[in-house]
Amino acid sequence: MTYAFSITFWKQATRVEVYSLQIFLTSIIIFSLISILINHLKSETIKNKQWYFTAVMIGLAFSNHMMTLYLLPATVYLFFLINRFEKQSFYLFIRLFLISFSIAFFFYLLMMFRAQSNPEFTFMNEPRSFPALIDYVTREIL
Repeated sequence: MTYAFSITFWKQATRVEVYSLQIFLTSIIIFSLISILINHLKSETIKNKQWYFTAVMIGLAFSNHMMTLYLLPATVYLFFLINRFEKQSFYLFIRLFLISFSIAFFFYLLMMFRAQSNPEFTFMNEPRSFPALIDYVTREIL
């Protein structure tokens, strides 16, 4: 409730910028993680669909903004808290990681290919090559 009714949340959510979509995706990820935790505490079986949905949302959030990095420690901790350190859970974790990474990587590649088509309106330091894309993602050049 504190997160939902905080002033900062609503100020960022009502601006027309990157942050409104990022707050929406972060809210979906947090809601998904809380529902997974509630299902675990109720001793219900947690379906892999919930983890796959969370992985897709994390991939979309990474393609929007790198602020999603702050959610990863809690997500990984919750995953291994619920699934334990077993061989099968490591395979599931690798699949979830690959799903998130491939979604984010696809959108960044799409940005690079779009920048190569010489659009009329461009931003500074747009990624036209793969090394420039790596610099763009790691925020090496601002």
